[in-house]
Amino acid sequence: MGEKLAGKNLYGFLANETVSRTDSFGLIPGKTALFCYACRCEAVNLGPVGQVAYSYDKSSKVLNLGAKVERSFETEGLFPPLCKCKYRDSGHSSLTINGQKLDRDWRTFTTPYEEHDVACAADHDYPGWELGTASIPPGTELTIELTVDMTVTAICDGTEGSHVEKSLPVKYSKKMIIRKPQ
Repeated sequence: MGEKLAGKNLYGFLANETVSRTDSFGLIPGKTALFCYACRCEAVNLGPVGQVAYSYDKSSKVLNLGAKVERSFETEGLFPPLCKCKYRDSGHSSLTINGQKLDRDWRTFTTPYEEHDVACAADHDYPGWELGTASIPPGTELTIELTVDMTVTAICDGTEGSHVEKSLPVKYSKKMIIRKPQ
């Protein structure tokens, strides 16, 4: 099978790594196929930091404020979901809304950050603030100042021991006036 798929290179179907890769049934096509149940992390991409914006989730009555940060993971293998991908935000953010200041430190004395599992696919993060607005009447004008000084990190761990991570500083201050949606 390897001779037919890889040409003259008899080990090409195992990417020339006969010790760490296997295809005992001869079913894996291609020259760079990994062991059936392996996933290798190649790269993590973060950024750029987008403009500060807001969105409103009517069902949960949450106002999301933040700058969009794109993230993606590059993996190799037949089963990329076997890689473990996650992100973490660490640092500080503050929100002043109609004169009332709220602070959030994303670090604690026991845990410097919280990690969140994500799919190893293109996605994004909005480091900023989630504001519950259930007690605010619809149509209320909100004067908002959001200040963020954080580091966003994306991490990928492969089944064969690879580990790739990338961090991006996110620092901004934005003032805006919005009305709570109906």
